[in-house]
Amino acid sequence: MGMMTLQTMRQSRSMGRWGRRVACAMGVSCKGALLGTLAGGIAHADQPVSGSGRVMVAAPLAPSIEPTAPSPTRPPASVGANLRTVFVEDMTWTEVRDALAAGVAGALLYAGSTEQNGPHLAIGKHTFIARRVAEAVARTLGNVLVYPIMPFAPTGDPAVRSGHMRFPGSVSLSAQTYALVMAELAASAHAAGFTRLYLMGDHGGGEAVLARLAIELDRAWAPGGVRVLHVSALLARGEERGRAWLAARGEASGEHAGLPDTAMLMAIDPAGQWVHANRFAEADAATGVDGDPRGASPALGQVLLQFRVEAAVEQIRVFEAGLRPGPASRPEPAAASVPAPTRGQGQDSP
Repeated sequence: MGMMTLQTMRQSRSMGRWGRRVACAMGVSCKGALLGTLAGGIAHADQPVSGSGRVMVAAPLAPSIEPTAPSPTRPPASVGANLRTVFVEDMTWTEVRDALAAGVAGALLYAGSTEQNGPHLAIGKHTFIARRVAEAVARTLGNVLVYPIMPFAPTGDPAVRSGHMRFPGSVSLSAQTYALVMAELAASAHAAGFTRLYLMGDHGGGEAVLARLAIELDRAWAPGGVRVLHVSALLARGEERGRAWLAARGEASGEHAGLPDTAMLMAIDPAGQWVHANRFAEADAATGVDGDPRGASPALGQVLLQFRVEAAVEQIRVFEAGLRPGPASRPEPAAASVPAPTRGQGQDSP
């Protein structure tokens, strides 16, 4: 048996053991296949992931991965402007390799969601917005790439049709499955050589899971030079600024599929395939909406998107500054801007 075959078998066994440890630590039975263990009931983000309420991830998470930490004195690269794309799925493997060699150290691991958004917004709203925000964040920072947007999150209980699962088309993952998928995504970026992993979520229902997961992954991988951060400011600070700005204009925000969500989707959907203004009048609690989409506009959406981008960039820059030697002062945030949609971009975005 060749060396490559032996190495592949060892890695497969190692990653399998890792996956089982993560599943066990998160309260999923260690016996049988993972999907089989979910048959007895599905846990969701609003329930404790384990008895202690923490996602406990055993360390070391991926013993087959040998981290290659960069020199601690190397300043962050600003090569993003020179890349034809910041999306990993649009690159060849050699382009990813070359970006890493040029100094790209960070990977954005962003989760969207597939959930109902009333009669007027497309079910993929969170995922579409996530892709656009991720691109703006990556271009602004200049030293990160964007991994494929994860399109699923905990959105309700399909067994009893709670939350968004009351409406056809919604998809929900249990908190355990959500954490496992994001952990495996992080492990893939780790294996590729990225040393700064940024977990981000566009759907608020998964934020607690991402926060706990980031703590455990960072604890396990930090000794090898790989750091993991939950970019909580994206929603917490970005939405707070958006609500305050709308309130100053006399506009109400709403919690789901109201004016903010509608405006942001309008801003990235010039073709109008994801926003149906002729259905705004039907948006109410009975149709899955909290808020009023009337009054939304692409211009409002651009401002609200920029609040998110700036909040995420600020948190990541402060985090990176704290990792560099010498006194870490809070940098002044750059003016992060959301790229204006180009012709056909609304149709081509995922």
